[in-house]
Amino acid sequence: MNTLALIAITWIGKEYRFLGLDWSYLMVLGFIGNTLFSMRFLVQWVASERQGESVIPVSFWYWSIAGSVLMCLYFVFRRDPIGMFSGGTRLEFWLICQTH
Repeated sequence: MNTLALIAITWIGKEYRFLGLDWSYLMVLGFIGNTLFSMRFLVQWVASERQGESVIPVSFWYWSIAGSVLMCLYFVFRRDPIGMFSGGTRLEFWLICQTH
């Protein structure tokens, strides 16, 4: 294995204790990805309230793709095949919706 990759993986997986919980940079990446993906709900809600009807703004898709990419990276680093599959499926769905 490449030494630089080994150092990066070790640094990302290193755990720190904060608020009585064990945290790592990898967990923070997962939380950020989940938060970005969840923002799409808020964006759609605000846009729909402004329009007075249910709409899906373009930014909804950008929040979705950003969150999906970060969560997929999180699952790749964790070597979690179920998470990778679900993240990859979301990315495929986004790409299909954008081409039609």
